[in-house]
Amino acid sequence: MNRVRVSTTVDGDRLSRARELTSVRDSELFDLAIDALLQALIARRETEAIGRFPYHADPELHMGRGAGDADNELDYTGGVPPEVRALAKKRSVARALTSAS
Repeated sequence: MNRVRVSTTVDGDRLSRARELTSVRDSELFDLAIDALLQALIARRETEAIGRFPYHADPELHMGRGAGDADNELDYTGGVPPEVRALAKKRSVARALTSAS
């Protein structure tokens, strides 16, 4: 990692609070702060890009209501969000009630 010396002034109260909460050296603290800022800026840019070019308007990305990603081209390894689990359970119950009728 290429290190660069920085000389600046910052809000003393915020710096003191950050030092208390993290218990790391100032260099690590600033690395953490810069990383958090970069992540926030990247997320904002991605959100803005999706707003300008929404997935549902792109025929190459939009999967509609069809079978989905049959070729596993959009592999997802994260956990299933709680709201998706709740919706799946609700739909499962509804299907069970419909088929029992």
